[in-house]
Amino acid sequence: MLKALDSRYGSGRTQAEGVWWKWKPGPLSVDCVLIYAQAGQGRSAGVCTDYTLALWNRRPRDAAEAAGVIEALARRAPPEPGALMLLPFARAGSGLSDAECAAVDKIIRAQTVERFGPVRRLRPTLVFELGFDGVDRSARHRSGIAVRNPCLLRWRIDKPLHEADTLNALQGMLRQVVNGG
Repeated sequence: MLKALDSRYGSGRTQAEGVWWKWKPGPLSVDCVLIYAQAGQGRSAGVCTDYTLALWNRRPRDAAEAAGVIEALARRAPPEPGALMLLPFARAGSGLSDAECAAVDKIIRAQTVERFGPVRRLRPTLVFELGFDGVDRSARHRSGIAVRNPCLLRWRIDKPLHEADTLNALQGMLRQVVNGG
């Protein structure tokens, strides 16, 4: 919050009086892969708009290596130790337009590999830019990192899976936060 030094505290809309301004820095962001989905609630009930997103544990050598991981996931083959894999790190509601939600929902239904309850495990095919306010260590996520206030910024139709970001990108953001920016 920014305010004029000579202004007094007041309740209500002091911003309209020109003495207080709410300022938020732009979000941090990464390009990540959709790996699980489930139907939303309320207005989006029946449409998959609740997403679990993942990052590569390391940069894929090329598109073929990433495709091999996707094929192994579709076969439900467990990853080998030290192998390339996608690590979940965030859940986000869609943030997409209604038309985008409908298009993504069709892809999700076509790429569902397995269902457990309301959750669909997907053959990863979609990349999204995820915005967030901050990065923290997390014992809850296999990645060891969680993001604060995640929100989808856009569907990255232009980006292939092997170009999605790595966990290292988030770890770098965490180091910046820990070291003071």
